[in-house]
Amino acid sequence: MLDATKMLKIQTTADSVARWGIIIFLGALPFFLTPNSWVTIPQAKMILLAIAIIVVSIAWIVARIAEGKVQIPKSFLLGVAAFLPISYLVSALVTSRTWLSFVGTGVEQDTVVAILLSYSLFLFFALVLSRGMREITLAFRALFIGGAVLVIIQLWQIAFPEYSGFGGALPNTVSSAIGGLHDLAIFLGLIVFLSISSSDLLDGTSARLRLARIFAGVVSLAFLLIINSSDVWLGLAVVSAFYGVYLWFDVWKSNNVTGSNSIRATLPYIILSILALGLSYGGTAVNAKLPPRLQLSQVEVRPSWQGTFTVGKQSFKSAREFIVGSGPNTFTRTWGLYKPLSVNATQFWNTDFFSGIGLIPTSLLSVGILGLLSWGALLVAILSSVVRFVRDRRFRTPLKMATGVILAGILYLFVFNVVYIPGVALSALLFALLGIFVALNVIEGKVGARTFSLNWMELKSKVVMAGVVAFGAVIIFGAIESLRALVSDTQVNRAIVTYGTTSDLNASLRYNGYALSVLGTNDRAHRTAVEIGLLQLKQLLAEGKISDSLRARLQETLTTTLQHGISAVSSNSNNYRNWLSLAQLYGELSAGGIEGADKNSRESYERARLESPTSPLPLLGLAQLDLTVGDAKSAREHLNAAIAMKSDFTVAHLLLSQLNAKSNDLAKAQDEAIIVAQLSPQDPFAWYNLGLVLYTRKSYKDSASALERAVQLQPNYANAIFVLGLSYYQLEREDDAISAFDEVARLNPSDPMPKKAVANVKDGQDPLNGQNAR
Repeated sequence: MLDATKMLKIQTTADSVARWGIIIFLGALPFFLTPNSWVTIPQAKMILLAIAIIVVSIAWIVARIAEGKVQIPKSFLLGVAAFLPISYLVSALVTSRTWLSFVGTGVEQDTVVAILLSYSLFLFFALVLSRGMREITLAFRALFIGGAVLVIIQLWQIAFPEYSGFGGALPNTVSSAIGGLHDLAIFLGLIVFLSISSSDLLDGTSARLRLARIFAGVVSLAFLLIINSSDVWLGLAVVSAFYGVYLWFDVWKSNNVTGSNSIRATLPYIILSILALGLSYGGTAVNAKLPPRLQLSQVEVRPSWQGTFTVGKQSFKSAREFIVGSGPNTFTRTWGLYKPLSVNATQFWNTDFFSGIGLIPTSLLSVGILGLLSWGALLVAILSSVVRFVRDRRFRTPLKMATGVILAGILYLFVFNVVYIPGVALSALLFALLGIFVALNVIEGKVGARTFSLNWMELKSKVVMAGVVAFGAVIIFGAIESLRALVSDTQVNRAIVTYGTTSDLNASLRYNGYALSVLGTNDRAHRTAVEIGLLQLKQLLAEGKISDSLRARLQETLTTTLQHGISAVSSNSNNYRNWLSLAQLYGELSAGGIEGADKNSRESYERARLESPTSPLPLLGLAQLDLTVGDAKSAREHLNAAIAMKSDFTVAHLLLSQLNAKSNDLAKAQDEAIIVAQLSPQDPFAWYNLGLVLYTRKSYKDSASALERAVQLQPNYANAIFVLGLSYYQLEREDDAISAFDEVARLNPSDPMPKKAVANVKDGQDPLNGQNAR
C-alpha cells in the first residue's frame, strides 16, 4: 500500500492533468484543425473531443481513487441530462443495434457514443471546475484566447488567401476553423456577448486577458458584419435584450443604487441589442457596401421544417417507432425512404442528408418521443434554472453574474440546436457551458455534493468504486471506438484525395487498406475499394494482349473487388449506395459476359430501390442493364419510371433519345434530345446527340447549328466535327465541309475516313459512299 504522502502526490498530479485537460480542450476547441485536406474540420473536432475525454476521465478516476472519495454535485440539471445517452441507447438497442447507430463514422452528433461523449463533457466540466473560482477563470480565459486565435486565422484567410489554406484544411475564404460560416457566426455572436458581460469576472486578472477579451469581441463583431447571418443577429439581439432587462431591474432593486447606475450597467446591452436587431433586417444593405473580398457567402443546404416533419410523419408507422424512433443516426435512410419527391426537382436530389432542420427536431425522428422528452426535460431544467436565477435577490457579485452570463450562453446555443445543425464544436461548447454552470452553482453553494467513500475495506465503497471504474471504462471505450471510426474515415478521405491529385491507384489502395485495417466494417471504405478495383481492372485491360500473368492479376483484382462489394452490403445493408455499388460492379461483369452477373446486378438494384424508393438511380441502372442485353421495352419502362420520379433526369432523357433513335422513332428521339440540350446547355455531348438525331431526320440546317454549338464548347470534338462536315455537305457548303473533314483528319491522323471524305467531296461525290447524288 502507498503511504498518504504518495497518494496525495498522485491525487494532485492527476487532478492537475484533468484540470488542464479541460482548460486546453476548451481553448483549442474553436480553432483546432489538422493541416491537411483529408481530415475535415468536424473530424478534427471529434478527434480532439475523444482524446480529451480519454485523458480527463482517466486522470479524474485516478485522482478520486488516490483521494479515497468521490463527490458528485446534487444537480437536477446533471441528472436530467443523463437521460439523453440513456434514451439514445434504448432506441439503438430496440431498433437497429448497428454500428451506424452506436458510433457511425464518428462525426455524426446523434449516435449513442456522440451523445455519451457530450454528456461526459458536461459531467467532467462540472466535476473538475467546481473545485474553485480559479478553474472557472481559467476556463473563461481559455475560451477567449481560443476565440482570439480563431479570428486571427479567419483574418489571415481573408487578408492572405494565397498563403493560407493550412495544408488544405481551409481551402478558401469561406472556410472556417470552427466549421461552416454559419457555425462561425454563431460562435462569434456568443463571443461578442461574453466579451461584454464577463468583464466583472475577468478584468481584474491580467491586462493581457483583458486585451484578448476586447480584441476577440471587437473583431468578432466585425466578422459578424462580414458573414451577415440574420438569425445570429436576431439571437444576439434577444439574448442581449433579456440580459440587459434583467440587469436593469436587478441593479435598480439593489440597496443604495441609483437609477443612473442601472442605465450605466445596462447601456452596453441596450446598444448591442438595438444594433443586432437592426442588422438582422438591414445587414444585407450594410454587407453590400463592403469590399468584394469581404462579401462572404456560403450555400447552406438542409431539409426544411416541412420536409423534416413530412419525413417524420411517414416514418411513424407503429407504436414502437413513435416511442423509440427509427434508431439513432438513421435519418439518412429515413430521408431516402420518405423524402418529398419535389426534392428531386432541385440540384440536391442526390444529397444524403444526415439530419433534418435542426439537431433536436431530428432526434424526434431518430429516437422518437423518448428522445424528444429527454431533450425537452433538459430544456425545462435549463429554464427552471433561469427562473431561479432571476428570482435570486442577493447582491450582485462576479460569481453571480458569471452564472447569469453562462445561462444566457446556454439558452443561445440551445436554440440553435433546435433551428440549426451546429457543428461538433458548437455542440461540445453547449455541454461545456452546462458543466461550467453546474460548477458555478457548486462554488456558490446553491448545489451541494454527495460524497461517496472509496475505502477498499467497506463493501459499499467497493460497489461505488466498481461503478466509477465501470462508468469510466464505458466512456473510454466509446471514445476509442469513435477514434477508430474517425481514423478509418480519414484514411478513406486520404485515398480519394490522393487519387484526385496524383491518379496513383496503388497509393489510394494502400490508404484505403489502412482504413479497413483500422475498421473492417467501414462500408464507405469497401465502396471506395470497389471504385478503385474497377479502375484497376480497366487499367489492366488497357495493357493489351491477355497473357497468363495478366489473366491471373485480372482474376485476383476481380475477386478482391467483388468481395469488397459484398462486404459493403454486409456491413450496412440499409445503405442503398452500398447496393448501388455492388449492382454497378455486377453490371460491369455482365457486360463482360460473366454468367449470373446480370441476375445479381438486377437483384442488387432492386434492393437499392427498396432501401431508397425516392431515388431514380436504381431505375437508371436497371435500364442500362436492359440496354446491355437488348431489352428495349424494359429499358424504356425503367427510363420512363426514372423520369416520372425526376423529370429533369438528364441521363435518362439521353438514353431514351438514343433508344428511340435506334428503334427509328426519330420524332421522339428528337424531342428527348432537345430536352437533354435544354437541361445541359454546357454539355457538348448533349448538342452532338441532338445534331446527330437532326441529321438523321435530314434537318441539316438545325443539325449544323446544334453541332456548331457542340464544337464551340469542345473544339477538338472529332465526332461532332465530322457530322458537322456531313451537314455542311448536305447544305451545299462544300468548302466548309472540306475544312471540317480536314480538321478531323488532323485530330485523328490514323483514321482514313476523313481523308476519304475530303477526296470524295473534291470529286463532287458524297463524302461517305462516293456516290454523286445527295
